[in-house]
Order: sequence, then C-alpha cells, then structure tokens
Amino acid sequence: MASRPRSGVNYPTYLLDEDKVEISRTNGLPFIAAEAQRDAFGRLRVSEVETIFDSKLLYDKNTLFWDESVTNNSTNASSDFSSSSVVMTCGASDTIIRQTRMRFNYQSGKSQLGVFTGVMPTESTSTGRMGMLDGDNGLFFEYSSGTMNVGVRLDGVDTLVSQDNWNVDKMDGTGPSGVTADFSKAQIYAIDFEWLGVGRVRFAMFLNGLPWVVHEITHVNALTGVYILIPNLPVRYELSVAAGGALDTMRQICSTVGSEGGNQKLGLTRSFSTTTSPVGADVADTIYAVVGVRLRSGRLAETNFIERITAMAETDDDFEWMLLFNPTIAGTFTYSVEGGLEVAYGATANTITEDAWELRMAGGFIKNTNQGGTALATDVLNELRLGATIGGTRDEIVLAVRPLTANLDVQATMTVREVT
Repeated sequence: MASRPRSGVNYPTYLLDEDKVEISRTNGLPFIAAEAQRDAFGRLRVSEVETIFDSKLLYDKNTLFWDESVTNNSTNASSDFSSSSVVMTCGASDTIIRQTRMRFNYQSGKSQLGVFTGVMPTESTSTGRMGMLDGDNGLFFEYSSGTMNVGVRLDGVDTLVSQDNWNVDKMDGTGPSGVTADFSKAQIYAIDFEWLGVGRVRFAMFLNGLPWVVHEITHVNALTGVYILIPNLPVRYELSVAAGGALDTMRQICSTVGSEGGNQKLGLTRSFSTTTSPVGADVADTIYAVVGVRLRSGRLAETNFIERITAMAETDDDFEWMLLFNPTIAGTFTYSVEGGLEVAYGATANTITEDAWELRMAGGFIKNTNQGGTALATDVLNELRLGATIGGTRDEIVLAVRPLTANLDVQATMTVREVT
C-alpha cells in the first residue's frame, strides 16, 4: 500500500488510467510512479532506449564530435580538458560555446531523451546553459543572474521558467523529492520531449538513481503553431559573462541522447555515381578525391548515413580506397545540390596530401578484376556522420583512391540514407 506524503509537503498528484497515483516509497525515497516510469508519450519505460549519441570526455575534448567557439574579450577565456571533463572559464564579455557537430534525428511518435551532466556557473553576472539547442531552437537548463531556469528557444527567442515557478518539483526542499538542489555542484539534468510540433516537454533531474521531473510544459490545446521549429538538435554547453562581470567557470562532463521506443531505419536512400566520367588517378601513390558529400546549405538539421560505397578500376591497375573525413583537396572540387545533400565528383587535379584529413573512416585494397580480383563493394558502419561547426562550416566525407601504378581510371558510387 502506498504510504502517505509527509505532512506539510506539497505533493502533486497525476492522473493515470483514470486513477490518481499517489506518492509511494522505495527504501525510504518517495517517487512519482506515473512520471518516473513513463516516457514523453506516456508509454511504460522498460529500458528500451536506443542510444543515438554518447559522449564521454575520457582523454581529450573529442573534437571530431564537438565544435567550440570562444569569444575572448577579457583575454582570460579558456577551455581546458581536465579530469574527464572540459572546464570553460570566462571573464567579462566572454562567451564559450561547445556544441556537437552532428544533430540528432527526432523520430515522430518517439520520446527523445537527452541527459547531460555538468556544473553550472555561480556568479550572478554569468549565464550557463546545457541541453539540446543551437542558436535558433532548443530545450535547456539555464543558470542566469543568480537564478536557475528551464527554457524553450523558438526561432532565437527564449521563454524561461524560473526555479520558483517550476510546476512539479522546485528542488527547494518543498517538492516531492524533498531535496534542495545545490546547482553549484555537479548534477544530472534530463529533458524528454515529444515533438510532433506541439507535444509536451519535461525537464528532470536524476537523484539517487531516480528521475525527478521538475517542470512540465504542455503545448497541445495551447498554441497555434509549433513550439520549436526543428526537433533535430545538437547537444550544447554554453557559458557567458556580462560586461563588467566576474571571472567564472562551468564544467561539461558527460551527455547522451536516446530514442525511447526504438529508432526505426527510415529515410530515403540516394546513390551518387561518377557515371560516364571516371577519375583519372594518373600518378602512383598519390591520393585522389572521387566522390564527396556534405549537408545541403540551409538543411543542417538533416541526418545522413553513408550506407554503401563501390569502386572499380576501368584500367588494369590495383588501388587503395579510403573514406576520409574533412580532407584538404587540391584544385576545384565543386559541390552541387542533389536531393537533401550536396555532392562533388573528382578529377585528376583533386589530389589530397597524405594525412591532410581529420580521420580515415574506412579503407582497403582492391586488385583489378582483369587479374582475377574483385571490385570494391562494402557497407559502411560508422557513428561519425555529416555535421557542421557552430558557425555553419559543413563537414565533408570523401571517397578517395590511391593507385598502386600509374594511369588508373576509377569509377565509384556512394549510397546515402537521408533522414529528415
């Protein structure tokens, strides 16, 4: 039998299947069964969360997945890796933003859950944010002017709800948890949301292994439009200090994004081919760009998966193939719009200097079919996908070849799955 709430504590009740759910206790800790055990769409949570992003900063700042922007007006701004985290330090008029290059696809009808750990700033002249957001849209926790808030950003405009107006647990000792949160210490923040344009958002904190909802916003029957324009959001940590403000710090630790209820393999596949224009890779042991892809301008929120690549020599030559992330390419490597992406096809002038890339994502050797070998045809498995920097510079993934002998003519295709 559920125990009664403590006297003098304002416990909310929730309606579930037409029954009022009371606060019950497990090992002396109260929890709200309806809220803790159901996702944003009201489905019972049974640990079927499919992880679509995971970031642990164990050894460095993980620049393949995180971009960083630093405005250093005070000359004191810094961002330093330390103890499995990144410590951002800002002085007066400084700003540091750390944001994932990739954005994470929201699948309609699924509850998306983001969890973020860190330490907020403490000075009244500072603003710290963490959550799923960019400069235009998002959902976040915020410390600003000495007050903790939760926020929704729509088209660059923030709507904030301060801690003393949180409608489930104010985290001041009077709520269902009975906890007074110290936001100057490391906390586990969580946001789950249904979008569909007009769904609900819940802001929560994990305490003693349990998720405690602190504030809930429902948009159905309340708006005439969407509450955020795009639900495919990056993870972002941000610290800024006002003009004349004191030096302050904020710590980024760990974050993850999951799709509750699975994440089906949807989207449209497109195949891009060199067709009648093979790339003349004329010089042995020189690397040549063959096919490249990047996000389409104005569509940075799309998610794209490189599904499959093929390559074949038209001449009697063997070659090495490689899939490169952000290579530096000589000559004119021109991108043009094809569907939701931009695609470039290589030429003899599009050479790549050895190691002039951020990552070799895949690679291998192919023996020419005229000598009894096989052409390349392989699936690509890599969680690193196309993204962009905070300023909008787009990542490029390029299929390249290195001929083992002179005058290779190579054809190639790249198949990509686009998910909007």
